[in-house]
Amino acid sequence: MANFLLVIDPDQTRREAFIGGVKTRIAPLEGLTSSRLDVGDCSVLWAINPQAPMSQCVDESGAAILWGEAIQGPGPKRLSASELKDYWKDPLQRMPEALDGFHAAIRYTPGSRLVIGADPLGLFPLYYHAANDILLVGSSVELFQYHPSFSGKLSKDALVDILLITHPVDGMTIFRDVRRVQAGHLLLWNKGSAPQELKQYELRPSDRYFDLPHGALVNKLDDVLNDAIARHVQRDKAHSMLLSGGRDSRMLAGFMKRAHLKEIEALTLGHSLKDYELSCARRVARMLHLKHRWVDIPQEDYPQYAASHARWMHGSAGFQGIMFWGLPAHLRDLPPRLVTGHVMDSIVGGSHIPWAFDPERGEPSFQTFFGNVNRYGLPVPFVEQLLNPSLNDLVQQRITRMQEIYNGYGRLESQKALCFDLYHRQRFFIGSIPWICSFGAWPILPAVDHRLLDHLTGMPASFLAGRHGQDALLKAKFPELAALPLDRNSRNTRPLQPRLRHMLGDSLKQRVFSLRQHLANGNGHGRVEPKSERRYFYRLFDINGPGWMRVRELADSKRGVLSSLVNKEVYERALPSPQTILQYADPLVESAGLKSLLGLILILRQRLESFEAGEVS
Repeated sequence: MANFLLVIDPDQTRREAFIGGVKTRIAPLEGLTSSRLDVGDCSVLWAINPQAPMSQCVDESGAAILWGEAIQGPGPKRLSASELKDYWKDPLQRMPEALDGFHAAIRYTPGSRLVIGADPLGLFPLYYHAANDILLVGSSVELFQYHPSFSGKLSKDALVDILLITHPVDGMTIFRDVRRVQAGHLLLWNKGSAPQELKQYELRPSDRYFDLPHGALVNKLDDVLNDAIARHVQRDKAHSMLLSGGRDSRMLAGFMKRAHLKEIEALTLGHSLKDYELSCARRVARMLHLKHRWVDIPQEDYPQYAASHARWMHGSAGFQGIMFWGLPAHLRDLPPRLVTGHVMDSIVGGSHIPWAFDPERGEPSFQTFFGNVNRYGLPVPFVEQLLNPSLNDLVQQRITRMQEIYNGYGRLESQKALCFDLYHRQRFFIGSIPWICSFGAWPILPAVDHRLLDHLTGMPASFLAGRHGQDALLKAKFPELAALPLDRNSRNTRPLQPRLRHMLGDSLKQRVFSLRQHLANGNGHGRVEPKSERRYFYRLFDINGPGWMRVRELADSKRGVLSSLVNKEVYERALPSPQTILQYADPLVESAGLKSLLGLILILRQRLESFEAGEVS
């Protein structure tokens, strides 16, 4: 990624002192190239992977910088920084159409106007802080703290949001005087005025395809995905891809091979060929004749990853995904354009639409949806007990605000659930992974395409939800891939469309297992358990695993930083000693709330260690 920082400050001495203090801190990881551009009262610093797509333009009328690929129009045209300067000439007079692709861009006219924007879902993070005639903008808040205009006061609302659903909402951040640019908006700043966010694109749920029969919906899904992938994945360039063994990555790999791309090299996370993810991915790679390699994320480095996550994300992405900071070093050995299926499961697979529906009564409601979202945070009654009495009223206030946002997304409950998920969990947690990966290779996300989004948000929930449409597409258009074992992040790897030999093998395995179960019961040994955990991601996310044990030890030594905000007795119950083995019905989901609490401790610890603590507001 480009980790960038922009400052507009008419006091040249103060601006130079600020830039001098942060220029050695701009690169979050080693191996990045750092650069600087100065135009009038504006200075921009950035650190980027040397192979990442990037362009800049400076002339008498101002400057433009573009990190990533900004795709214009219905075709695959990529804008240069020079073309972007004309494209964003005056958004108040004529709002230009949203640009697709994973990117961030800046257009600055000295002493006059600044325009900043990113991809349609706002996956590329843009934060800003304004104070009088000073403006700070960056892909992280981390370096803002070194400017004298930055107060460092914490937002109680954002803290409550993080505890409830792992990230803030409403454009808030953990710092009261910093906001994140809303998805689909341009940030516009005119000299002498406060910055404003201009809506450029929003999800538009419709009933556009509700009348189509199932077969026609499958064909339409095939068409719109094929078009999106043709726009984002350039045929004449080599690409790498993350291949998990699940639906999204194998579907993308199938489309890419169908297009006869120049070269594709796949990377899978895994430790052993016995891991379900790696075992399934290897068969897909072999079927499609892809170059394939796999890497293991070392859990002994989790404290380092946790420190990076706390420092550069400040609670905006939850705290589950710290291990992905181990990926960039491996990605640098691959072709520099990385195709990923991130956010695809929500868009194409409708995986979180069912969260709004009560499984017993089938009735939709915000309460049901929020209950499923809150499973990744701390339970509402517990948060109310955990916080000091002065903060208790905020819990229900924040839930009410989330309901207002949810109800504003459309007429149908399924569409409200889809939009809330895309603009929140997908944008903040899932969307943070490509942001980290781009330090090693630049992410190509065909799902981040506003034309694709417009089509898919017009399809019925009965087709999208539960991956029904995606499964039908794989069976109809890529039957060879549908016949291979499928990673579902579970022990069930049954293919979507199993062949006879697979069904016979399954039957034989079930008989052997039943026989072992019978013998074990007969000998008084009880139920037969698997010998080891073969789900690699369960091991990576295991709160009782060696990596997270190290993070828990790190946070435990600084647990006092939250003492002014919480009830000490409840807090001690929430954070048992790092050696305690914690029990969860669904550890992958239910441990996320505790991880957010650990993350807040590490964020505040770093803040206290780097500068004098500001007042909590």
